[in-house]
Amino acid sequence: GGGDDDEDEVPIYVTEFETLMSKELADTIAKTNKIKLSNASKLLKKAYDNIFELIKRISTCKKPGPQELMGFLKPASGAIQDIDTLSVRGKSKKDYKKYADHYKSMKEVITICAWVTVAPPAGLPKTHVESQLGAADFNLNRVLKNCKDDDSKAWVRSCKALNKAVFEYVKLNFKKGIDWNPKGAVLSNDAKAAGGGGGSGKAAPKDAPNDDKKEDKKVGNKKEKKTGDVGKLFG
Repeated sequence: GGGDDDEDEVPIYVTEFETLMSKELADTIAKTNKIKLSNASKLLKKAYDNIFELIKRISTCKKPGPQELMGFLKPASGAIQDIDTLSVRGKSKKDYKKYADHYKSMKEVITICAWVTVAPPAGLPKTHVESQLGAADFNLNRVLKNCKDDDSKAWVRSCKALNKAVFEYVKLNFKKGIDWNPKGAVLSNDAKAAGGGGGSGKAAPKDAPNDDKKEDKKVGNKKEKKTGDVGKLFG
């Protein structure tokens, strides 16, 4: 943080998530690219970039309604849908035969990002992450069983390290859910005004995506998913 101005204060949970992105996430992306799954690593990065944009706005925005939240999270939601498709059929039959377990693992790793949509009484973010850890481990262990090469082993280790880091992060900062600012701005308005990653965090990643801004404008007339169960909004 630094500065006397409240707006200059960067909450610790923002800098901690940025550290996670520069360490565990960056390592997982590099290892995913090394096993030639750059299509999956791009989806992973897209989801995390979008989640980071949301995290930077927690201290300056009031709690969004389900539709408003999903409008903002459209890039992450799209990444989860795209990896879900890959987990069922891959890019081709040959691709799927080789990488089926990798894609299924990545589906669970990326779906962890849905923790930001989980709130009491429907559930707790920590519980969502915990259940995803188990699902990811199941598939990652299948990769280890079938792929004995060093790059695959390193990839599995990096995915598990990322998942564990997210679990510790959520447990430490959002154990009972996200604590929005009751006097804050409206999230969707903030998203349009914030060009390129303003919000409450000074340190947006250099390559923060702009697609969420573009997609936000479209989401207004679209009815996305029903918003009854917050935990299911992503899937």
